[in-house]
Amino acid sequence: MQRGLLVLALFSLAVVICTSSYADEQNKHLKEEYAEVTCGSTIKLMHRSTSYYLHSHPVPYGGGSGQQSVTAYPLANDPNSLWTIVGASESEPCKRGATFKQGDRLRLMHVNTRRNLHTHPFPSPLSGQQEVSAYGEDGYGDDGDIWEVQLLKSKVWKRGESVRLFHSVTRKFLHSHASHRFMGNAVGGQQEVTAFPNKNSENVWYAEDGLYMSPLSG
Repeated sequence: MQRGLLVLALFSLAVVICTSSYADEQNKHLKEEYAEVTCGSTIKLMHRSTSYYLHSHPVPYGGGSGQQSVTAYPLANDPNSLWTIVGASESEPCKRGATFKQGDRLRLMHVNTRRNLHTHPFPSPLSGQQEVSAYGEDGYGDDGDIWEVQLLKSKVWKRGESVRLFHSVTRKFLHSHASHRFMGNAVGGQQEVTAFPNKNSENVWYAEDGLYMSPLSG
């Protein structure tokens, strides 16, 4: 009886190990297949130095442009941190599944409000840098929504690898900083997001979780 139970336990353990190995191989395959950031993907963009997520919500700025505010948010499970990558404009679309190389241009559309990540020469509320907002209706905006991919390592934008987003019109970088956090209001505890003129460690981001489109073949 005891021998039979031992054989059964060993068989069960072997099944668990095999299943685990299969799952590991499947996860590895998925990570390799969706390693690149592609047009049409819906992503979370994380600030490298603080691990806060690029975030927006239907809360307007109290000053400046009065447009929808953009912040950096500390928790991973908020749907307001999801952004869909779309072409730079109607005349400059990107094909679903297309990858991004150095200097390629794009827009980030906030999933829940369908407004684009935007910047313009208004002062930001905390630091007085350049304000970043969410702008437009149903994905349509203007050239203040266009950002350029600046890669730090790879030739193609990949998940988990550092990237800067450079604003084509105002010549500034998407930026955040731990010393500029909102207190005691609708966005209390969240970090200010701005556009900043100089390259530094505070304008480095990376694509994290999300729904990634498989890259175009060939």
